[in-house]
Amino acid sequence: MHAQRPLRGAKIVRNDGRTLEIRDSPLTFAPSHAVTIAKDQLRNQTVPAKSLTLFAPQPNADGGNDEPSPTSIIGADERVLVSDTTVFPYSAIVELEVNFRFTSVQCSGWMIGPDMIATAGHCLYYGSFGGWAESITAYPGRNGANAPFGSFAARYWSVPNRWINKRATGMDYGVIQLDTPIGNTVGYFGYRYTDKENFFPGRAAAVGGYPGDKINEQANTQWTMQGQISNAQPRRLFYPMDTYAGQSGAPLYGRWNNRCNPCGFGIHTYGVGGGWTENSATRITDRVFNFFQSASAP
Repeated sequence: MHAQRPLRGAKIVRNDGRTLEIRDSPLTFAPSHAVTIAKDQLRNQTVPAKSLTLFAPQPNADGGNDEPSPTSIIGADERVLVSDTTVFPYSAIVELEVNFRFTSVQCSGWMIGPDMIATAGHCLYYGSFGGWAESITAYPGRNGANAPFGSFAARYWSVPNRWINKRATGMDYGVIQLDTPIGNTVGYFGYRYTDKENFFPGRAAAVGGYPGDKINEQANTQWTMQGQISNAQPRRLFYPMDTYAGQSGAPLYGRWNNRCNPCGFGIHTYGVGGGWTENSATRITDRVFNFFQSASAP
């Protein structure tokens, strides 16, 4: 992988203050990395439950709304518990504990490389919580009190400059770089983009992550739902699949081809609200793809 010309006006802003160029990659997709996980690769770390803020900002709201949005359950709740999170691709879906200046929140993410996680921009930078997250801990494949692969500290986290400056919903994405290449153990998703609007409507997909409405013995467990993408907009994908606060940053994914399966189509960012009647993801466009590629470059 190598980058070419910089994209005009587009910048990566990192939590340590560094600004990086987003360059136009010659690629159109990044391949997935499927793994078979042996029992001797498991650490089975016990993680005590913590009281974290459930974070579900409303789309298209100037001031935002930090309350959970139960209307993200559309009709009957059809989410399914993932009983074995050590099986790929569930092993590559990550629970995130994000500590801001004013509060700590629960988010979700997904491995896109050996040490890189994709997630929502509002899980990394959010003005109402003090701006940048101050520390982040990642739990790949967490299953309740058990972190089968252990916990990992984030080294850096980055968002587009336009998420910080404008808080535009189409710019609500970011990446986390871990201090350990755990993706080589748990696997990682591919991701891809296309300009063809008719590619997505009706396409089979799934959303998986860590919803915050699960409590007691189901707290911090991974849930998923399969369905179809109903509508595609230039920067957003819509679907009637159920989600809840805490799943911000979760993957919207499906099969693209043999080299990108599972393949990330978008980053789940919003539930129902602000005039939107379905859940939605920030679509992986060429701009998002190049952001991921540039942020992952050595």
